Amino acid sequence: MRSNELTHPHVATVTLNPAAFGHLRRLVEDSREVRILDVDDSQPDLWTVRVGCASEAVREKFEDGWG
Repeated sequence: MRSNELTHPHVATVTLNPAAFGHLRRLVEDSREVRILDVDDSQPDLWTVRVGCASEAVREKFEDGWG
């Protein structure tokens, strides 16, 4: 288990267009509540991103905004 998964144990999984990934990455960079854990970029038009969240409430809010 990675250290981010220990401090951010609630995982949200979202799919998004690669054009939106840069925006997500910039938002997450400045956030202590969420961390990008993994990006599946094997499909050219739809990426799956696993995001670690510090709490269940953060995960729910993140999924509401990106899911």
